Amino acid sequence: MIQKKLTVFALALFISVLVGNCGEGGSTPFVVSDSNLSGVIGGLDWEFVQGDTDAFFADEEHHAKLYSSSYTACEPFGPSEPKVLVRLPKTPGEYLLGANRSATFFEPPGENTIVMEGRLEVYEVSDTVIKAGLHAVFDSLYTVNGRFEVEICTE
Repeated sequence: MIQKKLTVFALALFISVLVGNCGEGGSTPFVVSDSNLSGVIGGLDWEFVQGDTDAFFADEEHHAKLYSSSYTACEPFGPSEPKVLVRLPKTPGEYLLGANRSATFFEPPGENTIVMEGRLEVYEVSDTVIKAGLHAVFDSLYTVNGRFEVEICTE
């Protein structure tokens, strides 16, 4: 009888540990680097140069586009190159990536890799810019880590 109770207790403990590790963002501690946002998209080196937000989707969050080259910000279309897309809250704080908040690696002409493992940190939100950091990992071919600043588009 005692052995049966111990077996049931061990099984319950195992299930609670397993379920506890399946939450949003997983159990891996993601740390955002202090350096400029960089990494790999599609197996190719990528480093952030410039980004902006989409004014059309600016109700509750800012939808940011992060590029590896310079361009005219707030135009309808940015450079046709790999980029990172991420929703930035209007409130500074730390946010785990998961089912409710993800990042997307976009590769032209239209391949999207959605990332739900990582961490987003929003440091500052003003009327014109957002300063943030991102550590997003899909696998060794799709991963970025570091800080960035994007212009807030109003039109």
